[in-house]
Amino acid sequence: MTRLLELTPDSDSYSVEFSDGVIHNILDGGRGRYRKDVLNSSDVISVMWKCSRNEYDYIRAFHRWASENAGTPFEMDLVVDQHVLTRHLCNFVPNTFRLQEQRGHAYVAVATLEVRPLIYDSETNQALIDLFEAFGDSWPEMVDKIDYVINWSIPSYLGA
Repeated sequence: MTRLLELTPDSDSYSVEFSDGVIHNILDGGRGRYRKDVLNSSDVISVMWKCSRNEYDYIRAFHRWASENAGTPFEMDLVVDQHVLTRHLCNFVPNTFRLQEQRGHAYVAVATLEVRPLIYDSETNQALIDLFEAFGDSWPEMVDKIDYVINWSIPSYLGA
C-alpha cells in the first residue's frame, strides 16, 4: 500500500522543472533536430513546508521513513499538471531535504521531489487546446452552458 504524505507544500513555494522527454540535437548551419526519447519521464519539483513543531516532527519522521524505504514512492497532493490539487506518486531526491529556517516554534523545511506525471491522452490535450482557442479563459462556463442545453433544455423541449 502506498503511503500518503498528509502535509501539502505551501502553494507559493513550487518550482517545477517539467520533463517532456524530448531530445534536441544541435546541427551545424540550421535548425536542430527534435525527437521523443522517453515516455512519461519524471518531473522535478522543489517544495517548501512552513510547519508547526508537530508538523515538523511529522515531516521529518516521514522523510526518515522514505529514506529507509528508498525507492518506495509515496503519494502527495500537488498542484502540478492542473490548477487544482491532484495526487501524485513521488520520491524525495536524495540529500535535498533540509531545514531552511527555524524561528521559535515555526519551522521551514524544503525538499526536491521526483514526481511521476499524470497520464493524459492526446485527445484530452487537443480538446483543452481547442476549447481555450475557441472560448478563451471562459471555456469552462461555455462547456457548462452547452452541457445544460444538451442534457436539459433540448430533452425538456422534446418532452423526454
